[in-house]
Amino acid sequence: MSARVFLASRNAKKLEEMQRILGAHLPGIEVLGLDDVPAYDEPAETEPTFHGNARIKALAAVAATGLPSLADDSGLCVDALNGMPGVLSARWAGVVDADTGLYLPDFRAAERTFQLLAQVAGRAGRGPKGGRVLVQTRHPGHHALLWSARHDVEGFLREERGLRESPPYPPVTALVNLVVSGANERAVGLRAAELADWCGALLERYALPVTLLGPAPCPLARIKDRWRWHVVLKGPGEALGRIVRYAAPRLARAGEVRVVVDRDPVSLL
Repeated sequence: MSARVFLASRNAKKLEEMQRILGAHLPGIEVLGLDDVPAYDEPAETEPTFHGNARIKALAAVAATGLPSLADDSGLCVDALNGMPGVLSARWAGVVDADTGLYLPDFRAAERTFQLLAQVAGRAGRGPKGGRVLVQTRHPGHHALLWSARHDVEGFLREERGLRESPPYPPVTALVNLVVSGANERAVGLRAAELADWCGALLERYALPVTLLGPAPCPLARIKDRWRWHVVLKGPGEALGRIVRYAAPRLARAGEVRVVVDRDPVSLL
């Protein structure tokens, strides 16, 4: 037998797999993809299911190529689970290795993980039949995972705020992150040390109730070929405001090494 069929795809792996499956039953058959035929306008996907949209694409391919065409769509498995096209209405969703963001060296790591899981759960459950979320983790007892499984935002906020009492982190206290960056790693480290000494002397001179942390390399130590160190100040918002107003104009310095004053940072990475 010698025959050709068309699959509206440029995915080499998908085409090879279809060739293998059909070839086992129909020796000599050839599966062609989008790169093997003249270009044609792909139709709009207007059906409410992946199955319907796959059929639209197959019929358009038949009209354009004159070849028998396979109805295919990567989301057909969602139809099997009674979902609808698009992530927003799929009944099932998964989070692979939720621990990736859970233990980042940032005080908002648990908050971000909880937010991610809550968003995924919301997207999986918007259809009339509700949804299910599968989470892969090595720490199922972590409070961010437990409260997200219960859809309990208030419970998470209560526990998370208690954990930020000691050591203090927002909203219990305020922060300023002084980020030093430059192309030369040694120069950046030296400038960060100078900055920490300068801040320490400032705090001591005016007896400000502020804690100084660092200098230390940022967790994301290099971004776009620039090395990064930081100095963190923790204390009452009013005291930090005085420091920022005093320090900002004095820290502006021309040259390769830059200092950025980040008041109330959303991340310490």
